[in-house]
This record gives sequence, C-alpha cells and structure tokens, in this order.
Amino acid sequence: MSKQSTPLYPLTLWYKPGATMQGLIAADKGHGAAVYISALFGVMTAGRFYIARQAEGFGLYALGGALGGVIALYFVSMLARNFSRWFGGKAELKAVRTALGIALLPHTLLAAIFFFVLATGMDAESAQKLMPLFAGLFLYGYIIILLSMAAALGLTVLRTFLCLVLTFVIAFFFISFAVNVAMQLSGATPPTAPAPAE
Repeated sequence: MSKQSTPLYPLTLWYKPGATMQGLIAADKGHGAAVYISALFGVMTAGRFYIARQAEGFGLYALGGALGGVIALYFVSMLARNFSRWFGGKAELKAVRTALGIALLPHTLLAAIFFFVLATGMDAESAQKLMPLFAGLFLYGYIIILLSMAAALGLTVLRTFLCLVLTFVIAFFFISFAVNVAMQLSGATPPTAPAPAE
C-alpha cells in the first residue's frame, strides 16, 4: 500500500487489514489515531459500568475509561512485542501500538452499539435480534486484530495467534486486578444482575 492510500485506512482496514497496517507502519502514520481509538474504546466500555450502576457523573467514568484504554494499549502492546520475540518477531513497540490501536476500530464500534442499546433501554426482545450482529462484529474484529498484528509483528498468522493468546491471558489477569483495586479504592462494587421479580 502506498503512502497516498493511507488516509483511507478506516475503510481499507475492513477488507485488507494486513496491507493497510503495513502501509501505515511504512509511512510512520496512524499512531495518534491508535491512541484516540483506544481511548474511545475505553470510554464506551466504561459507559456500560456507568449505566449498570445508574451512577451520576458520566464525565468521571469517561475520563477513567479513556485513561484506562490508553494505558491498556501501551501495556498490551508491550506484552505482545515481548512475547513475539519468542516466535521470532522483531517489531518496534510503536508499530505494535499502531496496529493494535487501529485494529480496535471494529470492537470500538461494537462497544458503541452496545452502549447505545443499554443507554436507550432497549427491550430484551429487540436486543436479542442484534445478537447475530454483535457476534459477527466481535469475530470479524478479532480477525482484523489478528491480521493487523501479524503484519506489525512480522509473524505468520499462526504464530501471531499463539502470541496473542499469551498476551491476552496475561493482560486479562493484570487488568482485572487493576480494575478491582481501582473499584475498591473508589468504594464502588462490580455491577450485578438485578434480582428476579417475585
């Protein structure tokens, strides 16, 4: 992909993620957008907690989500880069952050749709009809992450898959621990399902 085509990456990412990412990395572009997308993903994710708790002050949740999204981007990218060395990868950390952040675009869209469903109080029957969309977008989003990261890490798809499995398992435990600590310090409790009606 040429430098002239890189401005179209929000579109080309959907049908040729590997080539799109190679073009962005070669042109040294996209890192700022990757950080913004990660922050937006964090905001959308935090919005679900905000609605589940029926809390006040969405701005605080949004700020925490944005900060958490950016921190997670840097942390997960560092893990992916380090684990990729086991499989022969030699990627630069900035390239890994660019690939991971940009590739989060489909999952950010999914999180935004889910946030909209919760915010509008959509009934269960209507929400159930959206499940195929949620599942399809989630799986396709993961494929985009896989192919984008393979391009950034310089690994085969199989080795990238194994690298990402290690990365996400380790990141899940660290991030879950950090979220639990933050919630305890703030006096919040995890959202729970409403009790069934008598």
